[in-house]
Amino acid sequence: MATAKDNNDNFEDLLTCTICLETFAVPKYLPCLHTFCKTCINTYILSSVDKGKTGSTFKCPICRQDVLMEESTGNLETWAEQLPGNHFVTSMMDRQEIRKNEKMCDSCKVNNQSEKARSLCTVCDEAFCSSCETYHKSFKISAKHPIISLKDIETNNGIEIVPSLIFCEEHSGEVIKAYCVDHSKPICTLCATLSHRKCDDVITIEKAVSGIKKSHKAMELSTELNDTSKQMSNLIRDRKKHLTDFEKEVEAILTKVSTMKNNIIEHLNKIEEQVNDEIIKSKKETVLKLSEESTDLESLKSTVDNWIAIYDTCLHHGSELQCLLEINRISENNEKFVEAFNKGMSEIKNISMHLQANDIAENFAKRVTIIGEVKLVETSTKFPKLSLGKTINFHTGNINVIKCIDLNAQTVYLSGLFLKDVFIFTNGHSYKLLKLSHNGDILSELKLSAKPYDIALIKGTRAGVSSNSKTIFIINTQDMTLCHKVAFTYPVHGFCHVNGEFILASSPAIT
Repeated sequence: MATAKDNNDNFEDLLTCTICLETFAVPKYLPCLHTFCKTCINTYILSSVDKGKTGSTFKCPICRQDVLMEESTGNLETWAEQLPGNHFVTSMMDRQEIRKNEKMCDSCKVNNQSEKARSLCTVCDEAFCSSCETYHKSFKISAKHPIISLKDIETNNGIEIVPSLIFCEEHSGEVIKAYCVDHSKPICTLCATLSHRKCDDVITIEKAVSGIKKSHKAMELSTELNDTSKQMSNLIRDRKKHLTDFEKEVEAILTKVSTMKNNIIEHLNKIEEQVNDEIIKSKKETVLKLSEESTDLESLKSTVDNWIAIYDTCLHHGSELQCLLEINRISENNEKFVEAFNKGMSEIKNISMHLQANDIAENFAKRVTIIGEVKLVETSTKFPKLSLGKTINFHTGNINVIKCIDLNAQTVYLSGLFLKDVFIFTNGHSYKLLKLSHNGDILSELKLSAKPYDIALIKGTRAGVSSNSKTIFIINTQDMTLCHKVAFTYPVHGFCHVNGEFILASSPAIT
């Protein structure tokens, strides 16, 4: 099990097992990225999975997502061992032990001895005492490994503890050495040889992690995670408010029923009891349903918050490689998370209770057997669809044709501008610009003095059109009129307009 924790470290919560509430011992993580001690998750699996049933799944103790053990042999005792180890958390635990001067020699541990470590090999990712460091330097294979003094690490927060050996999750014992850009995945040599040999873009892991912390992808993911957490908080707050409002409605109806009872006196006591029972029953069922909705949303939010904690800690304390790994792990879970969230949101409905009072009973004109009918009215709510870091891999994905516009096959369309309500195409055959509706109907046209090639938006309703006459025509896309011309010393084929400047393509150069 885990060891007692110290609350002084600023990322202590990330290193605490939520089952035993102590610092991790052999941390293992699930596909949802929740991490537990190996012994804790093993005990949980054995207690929660029905041994009499066939199957190879169990639910995460935190978010209740199903965890599929694809290579399971049916032996529950081995499931925890098959889960991947959380190298990032292990690295953070090492960092914590070094900062607290509690790191023990890894070599001595193998021999059941306890000696405080004094140095760290950044290649082997192992800490050594004085004797073991001497032995480590004496071997030819490790003699040139960089050794860092733990005292230097303790006193200098700028020194990163970077494990050089990060192992492949698919091939045990194989070190990650490359990165497949096509599949956005870190790979080892076996992966590159077996699974990614046909991929077009495979680069070294050093190149992949270079600048990853400050990359647009990293910043974008951080923003999306925080925005998603805020959105989830708003949804949970909305659901809890609705639950409170519903309970107030129920109380108001019960008060009204009680008032009717007092007016009708003893004659309606039995009927009042029946109505109250029906109301309380409906209340319990509905409150349970609404409470479960809030609980499900809180579970999903806990997943996002856990990602944020992992990711922020990785950004501030982890290495570039660790940051890359966490980005990929989080991104791989985005689609499942979004599906679970959108499915849950599609099933959420607002529920209110109404009592349709019986006029005869309310006025006590004559003897009645019922004073009204209790109804639960469910109304659909519109919640924003959640999209968290969903990416499209154009190398392996599919492209679906949404709509085809039938244009005149005899004309030559060289380029197009796709605006909100219209399309504008350059027609080289007729020396024209054609403005079309989304249905393909020609709305207007503009005749030019030269054959148009490419078209690009400049600003607002202004667009530029390149031509074969060493000229770019500046047009107004709204009324399809020519504003002015920009002359060049050579014909311009393709071009774009960025920050007030033209980037021109004319064989064989880009200017």
